[in-house]
Amino acid sequence: MGKMGAAIKDVITLLKSDNEEKRFKGLNILQKLKKNEEETIEIDLLVDFVKVAATKFQSSGEEWDDPSFHIIDFISDYRDERLVKAMRDNFKNLSPDAKDRVIDHLLDNTDDTSMFALVDILEENMPNGDVKLPLTFLQENTFWTKRVVEKTYKYLKSDTYKLDLYKLLLKLHEDDVFYQFKRDEVIPVLIEDYNKAADKIQSYNEAYSRKNVYCSWKETYLELRIELETYLNLFEYYYTDELKEKVREALGFNDPTLKARAVITSLRKDLPVSDDVLRYCAKNIESSEMFQWELMRIRKEHKNPVPKKKQETTAPTHLFYHLLYEREEPVYATQIKVIDHVNTENAYSQPVRYYMCSFTDQSNEVFVAWVGAYNLEEGNDSLFMWEGTYTDLVLFKSKTVEQHKESFFNKRRENNEKDEKEIHFQTSTKKEEEISIIGRDLVIASKGEKRSIPLAEIKTITIESRKSGLLGMIKKDMIVIYTKDKKVFTEIPEKEIDYAELGVAVYELTTHLTEPPHIEYLEITEE
Repeated sequence: MGKMGAAIKDVITLLKSDNEEKRFKGLNILQKLKKNEEETIEIDLLVDFVKVAATKFQSSGEEWDDPSFHIIDFISDYRDERLVKAMRDNFKNLSPDAKDRVIDHLLDNTDDTSMFALVDILEENMPNGDVKLPLTFLQENTFWTKRVVEKTYKYLKSDTYKLDLYKLLLKLHEDDVFYQFKRDEVIPVLIEDYNKAADKIQSYNEAYSRKNVYCSWKETYLELRIELETYLNLFEYYYTDELKEKVREALGFNDPTLKARAVITSLRKDLPVSDDVLRYCAKNIESSEMFQWELMRIRKEHKNPVPKKKQETTAPTHLFYHLLYEREEPVYATQIKVIDHVNTENAYSQPVRYYMCSFTDQSNEVFVAWVGAYNLEEGNDSLFMWEGTYTDLVLFKSKTVEQHKESFFNKRRENNEKDEKEIHFQTSTKKEEEISIIGRDLVIASKGEKRSIPLAEIKTITIESRKSGLLGMIKKDMIVIYTKDKKVFTEIPEKEIDYAELGVAVYELTTHLTEPPHIEYLEITEE
């Protein structure tokens, strides 16, 4: 059984105890075992440990006192098909947090065995509402989304799952994976759900104002808006004469976001939309940016009432939502104006534009903000941008426009100088080799020798098996970094550094490049 096996047997005895202190002691020992990378453990023993996690435990009700979760968390450090099968087979008897940990474990692996297990778990546990749909993952992995939806679409009638399933259906239609999937079964449910949501929104419609939405109604209203937006988007794909009337009705909503969604569906189906409504959606501070992007998506840019002022028109919208959702202390702006713009370059010498805006808060104070950076490589009025919008809450009246611009450039210069020295990632290997990302360079330092490569010159970061040991009989996973000319810059033992941490650091610093490094085996979740 070995030392680890014997220790786990002792842990099980402690976790099954009615005594709270003994369970606490058992969890502490389990945490220490989790950090022990020297000892090995038999997979069969871990399979049995999964079964233990699915049994009943005494609990004080405190957050820490969840042996089921801690056992699964411990097991999740190991990868084996037998463990995946055990997790699937015992899923329904795990604690709620342990179930979530199983799903996270399967999503971390994403091999076929794990993904088929995920589909099975969802299909088997959705009838009782005992599992959460991993919406973000599924929206980014349409191959598996298709399998999940094909097996679970009947739960569109479930209040627990309906909105998530509608969002997945929408994604699959947008990606041309489906065309009117299960039309005869989906449309009646879709109409029924839309009617219910539309009835609810009517109670807000007459009193609609931007201030009410973001200062008073907030989540209560915004969740309802998201639901209706999803339905209106699906109307593009499940289109009937009855839905045509629903779209016409939606054009009468006072909510500019919902009105814009109805306009997009109308244009997609070649229904008439007045110039006044088009102009309203294109210029309204809530809908402008989304509306412009959607016109491009459906290839109806010729309907754009502000074809040569897309940046200037949408910059206030971008700032409005930035102030609400991207700051630690949200600001509701009662008014936003574009004052001027400046053209400059980013750290990679790419041409960009920032718009200088003023915004008024609810105390009637007027501040300066900068919206950008718009990518001028994509065109002089392109909406493509690298997020750099900010405000230092400097009062607008404190300086002239030119002085505000001078402060902007001074700050960029200071930030660039600081960035050149900033350490974005740093770690060491067992061979005392230090790997760092300093500024925009990947630096390898060992025994007085230092090599570096600009991140922009990296072509691929991947994990490959390399032969090592006596006669090359041992295979070792190595992180391999290739240059643009396909040469190996360095190889690092995969177990000695955090591959995900390295990958995310490189991704965040290079995502805006025309040809950023390709980072294999890395899941990036966009917020």
